[in-house]
Amino acid sequence: MDDDANKQGECELIIDEIIDEAMTYLDIEAEALSPEEPDGFCCDMTSEEHELARATIAYMGYRLLMMDRIKHGDVIGNSGGWVGVRHYESETWKEIASALGIRGSEANRIDEAKRLYKVASKREDGNEGYRKKVWSVMEGFMEDYDLDANSLGIVFV
Repeated sequence: MDDDANKQGECELIIDEIIDEAMTYLDIEAEALSPEEPDGFCCDMTSEEHELARATIAYMGYRLLMMDRIKHGDVIGNSGGWVGVRHYESETWKEIASALGIRGSEANRIDEAKRLYKVASKREDGNEGYRKKVWSVMEGFMEDYDLDANSLGIVFV
C-alpha cells in the first residue's frame, strides 16, 4: 500500500470526496446538488435524471460514510455499539441532506435523503449496468479507505 492510500485508510471519508468521484466517474452534474425548483426546472437534466443523480449521491454517501464511521467509531463488538450506529446514522443522513441542499425541518430533510436512497437502491436492484457503475466507484473508496461492506450488516442482540 502506498503512502497516499495508507493515509486515506487512516483519515475519515467526507461527503465532498464522494460527490467529486460521482461527478467525475458517473457524469453527475453539479446541478444535482440543488433541489429541483417547484416549476420542475433545475438544469439541463430531466426531472428523472436529476432525481437519480441526487439519489445516487445519497446512496453512495450513506453506504460509504456509514462503513467509514463504523470503522473509526469502534462500535463492532462494543456492548453499546447500536447506540453508536444510530448516532452515526443520524449524522450521516443530516450530512447528505445538507450536501444535496434539501430544505425543511430536520426530520423532513432526513426523510427526503432516505427517500432518495430508496430510489437509487431500487434502480440498483433492477439495472445491472447502473449497479456496476456505482459499485465500481464505491469499490475504489472501499479499497482506498479499507472499508468493509459487511460492516453495514451488523446485527446487535
